[in-house]
Amino acid sequence: MSSATMSAAYDARLRRHQAKMDLGELINYKDNALQVIALWGTSSTDLGEISIIKSAYEDPMIHNNFDCCAWITLMCPFSQTDFIRSIVRQICVNSLQKTGEEGKTTIGAQVLKMMATTKEDGLACEFKRYLNDKSYLIVLNDIHKIEEWDCIKTCFPNNNNKGSRIIVCTEQVEVACLCIGAEDEALVHKKLFADESLYAFYSKVYQEGRNSAEKGSVSYVVSTGVNNSTHKNILTRTETMTTLEESCLIGRGNEEVEIIKLISNKDLQHFHVISLWGMGGIGKTTLVTDIYQSQEISSMFDKRACVTVMRPFNSATLLESLIMQFRDKNEDKNETDLRKCLEGKRYLLVLDDLWSRVEWDAIKEYLPETAASCVIVTTREENIAKQCSRNKRNIYRLNHLGPNDACALFTKKVQME
Repeated sequence: MSSATMSAAYDARLRRHQAKMDLGELINYKDNALQVIALWGTSSTDLGEISIIKSAYEDPMIHNNFDCCAWITLMCPFSQTDFIRSIVRQICVNSLQKTGEEGKTTIGAQVLKMMATTKEDGLACEFKRYLNDKSYLIVLNDIHKIEEWDCIKTCFPNNNNKGSRIIVCTEQVEVACLCIGAEDEALVHKKLFADESLYAFYSKVYQEGRNSAEKGSVSYVVSTGVNNSTHKNILTRTETMTTLEESCLIGRGNEEVEIIKLISNKDLQHFHVISLWGMGGIGKTTLVTDIYQSQEISSMFDKRACVTVMRPFNSATLLESLIMQFRDKNEDKNETDLRKCLEGKRYLLVLDDLWSRVEWDAIKEYLPETAASCVIVTTREENIAKQCSRNKRNIYRLNHLGPNDACALFTKKVQME
């Protein structure tokens, strides 16, 4: 394969990733009002299957911000009853999959009971009542007519102030414009991805709120390890922490098992730090991201956060990002004390790309050494790894992939798009 072809494939992947990040920022912007985001595309393939939309919807950093999530592809002819029942089933399934443990949720039982006991003519009202006090993310794929949207929107509560989002996917530009419910001068559109002619439509009021927030606070992207202080059109080093598409874990199965054993070691019921070190580009970020996102690990901790250390290093910005990630929905949004936020909680923290002892010293003083909590540090330097982890068995060196695995990874990266 020529270098020109490789470069073109890489550039396309970066553009696709940037489009996903832009869509994720629209979804996760902290606005309590229900917002409709319309996605209009002219792709000859099924719009809803474009990986940008799918990957944003499935991203845990987005998905976990909502009480209820569902992805619905409309069927013809449209039936409101079938539509509601389809959403209810998905909410139930997603609720069970999200917890994975008996007794941790009542949402699945609630929706099943609602579907079983409610008569057809009262299902819409009961469904609205159920959603009224919940935050929800609903993707509506393949809407062809504005009449379909007019019928669908009556299924959702008007005054839901829980930060809910409805994403409308359509190949009809008039549907994308009209379903926002804004006048022409209050409608904003933005090209997300030129390769697929994918545009996002949303209200001007929503846009102005986002612009105002960006001037004085940390955005969704920053809170997950991405610097969005200047909106760039390229994939930065820090964006790799939240990119599910980048988690091509090839040839690292043994390393993943060994590190998970270190994290879950029953003998380590005290606070411990695990250091993963190796040369740049060897796959440290991909490995720790895959571990961080695994169900096995996430269920072990009360709170989790992952962040890539920015350059130039700014401890205040990093701490703000950590507080945003660690803080629960019901906690005081003005809470700025990281220690207080983590008090009495078993937590997991990933610090990706630590460069110096000074950076580690500036961070660790804010981390309570809570029993069974764990910090994972990635770094290029062995001496920094030793500084962070005093216990030798918690220091892990990541070596090069073998020739076969390296070839397989290269091939997959090139063919991802």
